[in-house]
Amino acid sequence: MTLDLQPVSLETPAQSSSLIIEAAHWLEREGKTLWNPLELMPKALLERYRLDELFLATLESKSVGTAVLQDTDPLF
Repeated sequence: MTLDLQPVSLETPAQSSSLIIEAAHWLEREGKTLWNPLELMPKALLERYRLDELFLATLESKSVGTAVLQDTDPLF
């Protein structure tokens, strides 16, 4: 099995968004709220991050993860 990490395209932000929202809901169920799901909608992600900062991980053609890779993080 090979994990493939590709930049998000204009056609794939919904896949990244759904994976992050799924993680946000899991964290909420665990009592560890980290994100507001509304901030994770595709449009919100594209307003906050550049396309070349968003990546979609696939395993055997199935979306399994997403990542934001930035040179700097304004919050820190």
